[in-house]
Amino acid sequence: MPRFNLTQLAEWTDGRWTVEPTQPLTGFGIDTRTLERGQVFVAIHTAKRDGHDFLNDAATAGAVAAIVSEARSDSTIPQLVVNDPLVAFQTIAREHRRTFSGKVIGVTGSAGKTSTKNILQRVLGDRTFATEGNFNNHLGVPLMLTQLDAELHDYAVIEAGISGRGEMDVLAGMIEPDMAIVTLIGQAHTENLNDLNGVAQEKSRLPATVSEQGRVFLPNQVAEYPQFTELKGKQTVVSAVEVLSGTVAEDMVRFLTIPTGNSTVLSVAFGMHAPESYTLVRVSKGMVQNAVLAIAVARVCGVSASVVQERLSEWKPDAMRGEVREVNGNLVYLDCYNANPASMHDALDAFVDMTCDVDSRLYVLGGMEELGEITEQAHYELGARLSLQPRDRLLLVGIGTEHVK
Repeated sequence: MPRFNLTQLAEWTDGRWTVEPTQPLTGFGIDTRTLERGQVFVAIHTAKRDGHDFLNDAATAGAVAAIVSEARSDSTIPQLVVNDPLVAFQTIAREHRRTFSGKVIGVTGSAGKTSTKNILQRVLGDRTFATEGNFNNHLGVPLMLTQLDAELHDYAVIEAGISGRGEMDVLAGMIEPDMAIVTLIGQAHTENLNDLNGVAQEKSRLPATVSEQGRVFLPNQVAEYPQFTELKGKQTVVSAVEVLSGTVAEDMVRFLTIPTGNSTVLSVAFGMHAPESYTLVRVSKGMVQNAVLAIAVARVCGVSASVVQERLSEWKPDAMRGEVREVNGNLVYLDCYNANPASMHDALDAFVDMTCDVDSRLYVLGGMEELGEITEQAHYELGARLSLQPRDRLLLVGIGTEHVK
């Protein structure tokens, strides 16, 4: 695990210690219920609670120090007094990331971030650190970055998730990716981001921070947005095609998809090079594209095609993230998270493709949230997309589903 120098922490944050810690500083935590021994507790003030009220709980949980905005004399835990604990923590994360000698890959997009991150972690190998769970926001990203350890990791795959304007600037400022992936521009969080152009504007801020020597990997659907045109020269565009023929640019990656029973066979061509073949479990079209993005990054990082294939053969979707199960002889397709129109359509298409020879299906669909003014239209279009057979059944749950017609 990484070790943090107490003098360096004070310099990075322009803070002062009430008393210097006498034990090694091995990480950071923001919740006393999940703190581990040796960590520094970050006392964040929110609308619901003030972390400063939990300093003694943090000490009991094993914290060896705390970052605070005001020293509390009723606690004996060493305290680093700063102007704003959250900003200080984010600064520490950025500075610690800058000490990391490996490659950092930032992943964002309206859908597919987690699956792309997980596939990429798999194909890059065991010495790859990746965002845990959904720790991809202004609190989660610094928690992840401060776990980077050059003795253990050659790569870091960091997920960046946003729901409002300006949030990506904060995340990108900490991640400072050597490479970046944008998986999709879709109608997600449009309640705050207004429309697809607003989504593209915010998502483009992560790859914009990649250096001139870095690389950006975009599906063709993303590359078409004008917000990404300034990335010309360092972007690799991934595109699904019907045939792998004709002259293309060296930075173009094309792929064909061949579903075969329980597997998906991919033919992937990099520029004018001969196509490479990869096989993975059968997944949705969106998941296939995410896999190709991950393959492209791995190949640029020097992982051989044979090693990528070997590692891909060990991968499968996470539980309830495009997961296929068999329950009492019935096929069940599980895709359970905060969906948006693009991810919902992708999941429905996958389910229909996998059950094309079944004459009785049950659809259980939840509402799509945080869509703002397009909520009614998005759910109406979802209903129009459904093509139910006579023996199919549909169960709708949640806000917005009353508009599914």
